Amino acid sequence: ISGYKVRVNKSEVLEAWDNLFSDYIKTMTFRFSTSVQNFADRVKNKHGVYQWHPIHSLFDPTVFIGLYHEGDWLRAILHRGFKLLFWCGGDILRLKEKPFWQWLLRRVKADHVCENEVEQKALKEMGIEARIHPILFFDELEKYPLSYKFSERPNVWMTSHTGREEEYGVKLIEEIANQIPEVQFHIFGSERRSKVNPNVRFYGWIPTEKMDEIIKLFHCGFRGNSFDGCSHTTTKGTLLGQWCISKIKYPFVDTYKTKEELIKLLKDLKNKTKPNLEG
Repeated sequence: ISGYKVRVNKSEVLEAWDNLFSDYIKTMTFRFSTSVQNFADRVKNKHGVYQWHPIHSLFDPTVFIGLYHEGDWLRAILHRGFKLLFWCGGDILRLKEKPFWQWLLRRVKADHVCENEVEQKALKEMGIEARIHPILFFDELEKYPLSYKFSERPNVWMTSHTGREEEYGVKLIEEIANQIPEVQFHIFGSERRSKVNPNVRFYGWIPTEKMDEIIKLFHCGFRGNSFDGCSHTTTKGTLLGQWCISKIKYPFVDTYKTKEELIKLLKDLKNKTKPNLEG
């Protein structure tokens, strides 16, 4: 049963993750699913790797970050100490296809946590009650200072994965881009190329640090996922003072339900002459 284990003192993460943990829990062992290795690496770089003991560690207060695989579910079920199960998004979709594991996890005494109302509803439909508490895995918030600068041609950025363009809203953007030529779209992550829309640019995969520098002067972070956790796109964009747009409702972010509503929001970006200070 693989996974990445990190032990930290509660005070070191309390400021960033607020009241995620119970007050009486002073030290936590974090177990990251292999599907969120990038997040595990960021925490390990700060706190180091914790050697999991097959017996004693069963009783350690433990946060399970990401529950994507049978091994993740089994480890959580077998754990004897306090456990907080943090659902990331895609893991919920996979659990929906596994009624037997749903039945087992419903019988586990645990603090279930997710990141938004969409995830909470999906878990509730499987008989799992969860509370909402978004968490962020980037290093320091200071890396995302207010940097919004108005331009008559709005720049909208988004992220995607190759082969999952429809899920992230890339295909939708390609469909409507020619209707709003005054907006320039920047797409990171996906290796596909647009041959029909001159206002859609694909960057492919680039290091996060480089992408963060590029997006600082953009106007809007766009997230087109219908099912998602706490989006780094809208969170980073909001910290930078941008007017972000998302399919899922988040604080300080404009939302849409239809293609027509999205086009209207994108066209209205040219009127956002000042940064989103409320966000």
